[in-house]
Amino acid sequence: MSMIVKKMLTIITIALVIMIVIIVSVNVVISKNHSDNIMYSQVNVSVGVLKNSIQTQIDRLKSIALAWGIDEIDYTAVTGKKLDKVDQRWEESKGSDYDYACITDLNGIISWKTENCEFDDPEFFAGLNENAVSGIFTNSNTGISVRYVGPVTFNTTGEIVGYFLVGMDLRETSALDGVKLQTGADVSLFSGNNRYATTITDESGNRATDTPMSDSISKAVITDGREYVGQANLFGQNYFVSYQPMTDYQGNVVGAYFAGVSSSESDSSFVNMAVVSGILAVVVLVLIDLVMMIFIRRFVGQPIVESNRIAEEMRTGQLSTPDSNFKFGNDEIGLFAKKLEEAKHNLRDYINDISRLISMMAKGDFSGNPNYEYIGDFVQIDDSFKLIRKNLSDIIQNINTSADSVRKGAEEMADGASRLANGTSTQTSAIETLAAAIEEISDQIHINTENTEKADELSKVTADRISNQDREISNMLDAMQEIKERSNQIGDIIKTIEDIAFQTNILSLNAAIEAARAGEAGKGFAVVADEVRNLATKSSEAAGSTTELITATITAVNHGAEIAERTAAAMAEVKSFSEQTGEYIAKISKASEIQLNSVKRIEEDTEQIRSVTERNSLTAEQSAASCEELSGMSNILQEEVSKLKA
Repeated sequence: MSMIVKKMLTIITIALVIMIVIIVSVNVVISKNHSDNIMYSQVNVSVGVLKNSIQTQIDRLKSIALAWGIDEIDYTAVTGKKLDKVDQRWEESKGSDYDYACITDLNGIISWKTENCEFDDPEFFAGLNENAVSGIFTNSNTGISVRYVGPVTFNTTGEIVGYFLVGMDLRETSALDGVKLQTGADVSLFSGNNRYATTITDESGNRATDTPMSDSISKAVITDGREYVGQANLFGQNYFVSYQPMTDYQGNVVGAYFAGVSSSESDSSFVNMAVVSGILAVVVLVLIDLVMMIFIRRFVGQPIVESNRIAEEMRTGQLSTPDSNFKFGNDEIGLFAKKLEEAKHNLRDYINDISRLISMMAKGDFSGNPNYEYIGDFVQIDDSFKLIRKNLSDIIQNINTSADSVRKGAEEMADGASRLANGTSTQTSAIETLAAAIEEISDQIHINTENTEKADELSKVTADRISNQDREISNMLDAMQEIKERSNQIGDIIKTIEDIAFQTNILSLNAAIEAARAGEAGKGFAVVADEVRNLATKSSEAAGSTTELITATITAVNHGAEIAERTAAAMAEVKSFSEQTGEYIAKISKASEIQLNSVKRIEEDTEQIRSVTERNSLTAEQSAASCEELSGMSNILQEEVSKLKA
């Protein structure tokens, strides 16, 4: 049994219990009130029956008196004759030992009476004035009784000769017992506020006479002359009671009629009815619960259980399970379950469609479109797919463009690096050639220096060896010519160095441009390009310095040639200019020394250029390798991007 069925049964049971309790309570209260009303009606009726019974006794007494008058028995008694006949007739006429009678003359003097007659009020008869009187009488001797008092007449003349009093002491209980037997109620007669005769028995089983009336009831009934109907506790039991004033023949309240019904039987019946009602209520409640349980389980519990199962399958992602075989009704629960299954189907279709699109994306195909029209919050998923396709399409296009640009840049960098490597190799060869030439120049400068020193020595002995000046001058001209040719060769080498420096500078500039295009990946190459450009600049500066030195050397050589020519032309003046020749030779020696120092510096700079060139060559090779790797990676990237479909 599901929790909701238990709750519904609990709520319904509580509601039924409350309803049944209310119904039973109302029914019990109504029954109690009805029972009380019946009791009150019963005691009121019983009081009426009691009154009728008393009146019946009065009528009975009247009938005795009238019968005696017809038979003149009363007259016989008045005369005092044949009293035994009167006694015999009384025995035949009386109803019980509580009946009594007496006959008096007109003065109230008793001529005959029964043994139980205690009448002693002669003045009573004096006021009758030949009228018959009947009703309830009370005095200190007889207590309370009913009487009929009528005149005794002489039948022949119709003369009233006396009075016949017939009475019954109301302690006679047969009449009361008859009333109880007839009505089922206990009855009592009160003389004043004292219970005079009754059918009620006390705890000992004796009739509960001579018991007082409560003060409140006595005041209402005896003093105020009102009827009292209610409940009272008598001898330990609760009674429904009715008290009505009792009046004597003159209309004075002299006591009360009482009728009472014990509530014990009513209470027992009430308890039995309450118990029976409770048992019936429990039985009805159980039956209703069983019926409701069957109904709720069939039309509420099972649909809810099935709906809960469907919801649990949805919660745990079991969307491909078979639909429920339960036949749902067309009520709200059935419609809810059917809508839940529809939601399960829709969710399953959406998930399958989403899985299909995601699988296509996982394979690089972003061209898929949903097969269903997404509604509600699922529209956001469709919008997301559209946004993904749009963004990825843009990204793929951008990546493809970037990959193509990277590939082209890598190719250009590879070409530039290759050209740089080739230029660097050429530069290395040129530098090696330059180094060899400079070394040869250095050797020639050393020879020139030595020759200058020898010329200086020879100049000192020029005067002695003037005869040999033509040959020496000729040798000097040849040496000068050779120096000039070597200087021209040095100029060509310097120009080659400048061309190499210029090409290196251009290559470094191209490498810097390609490194800038490569972005983050080209930062290292940009540093190398900057270093190559710096070395090219230094090579250019060194070549410029060397050019200046070579130019100065060529100028000096040309100047020496001119001097030699002038010496040859002016041999006659050799002696006079011998001293000047010594000075010029000294200058040549000094210049040779300067040249020697310059050549040493050129050698040092050339060594440095060689080192830088070697590094440039290594860097160019590394750059070429990196460019080739970058080009390969860009090709791979382009191949991977080409696999994506947007």
